Amino acid sequence: MIKIFEFIKDNLEADLSNKQLAKVVGVSEDYVGQYFKMLTGINPQDYIEYQRMEKAVVLLRTTKKSIQDVGKNIGYKDTAYFCRRFKMMFGITARKMRNRELMINS
Repeated sequence: MIKIFEFIKDNLEADLSNKQLAKVVGVSEDYVGQYFKMLTGINPQDYIEYQRMEKAVVLLRTTKKSIQDVGKNIGYKDTAYFCRRFKMMFGITARKMRNRELMINS
């Protein structure tokens, strides 16, 4: 299972379907989802989204990349969808988080 966590971390910008994760460790798609949930308490796709959003926060705080580029760097092709999911997870827009960081660091 460590192999899956490393693969996710190293490939956040890629298509990380359960099918792809199953190929990494050589098990069935169903098994990888069930086993992952048994170990972590969440399904692989929720874990992947959490990891992507955590990386987005780091990128927003430490780079000058546009919000569109941040979304693309973590695997979201649609910037509007990335922004909706970001606000849903953190309760603040990506732009507001970036602006807050700029104010703190000025």
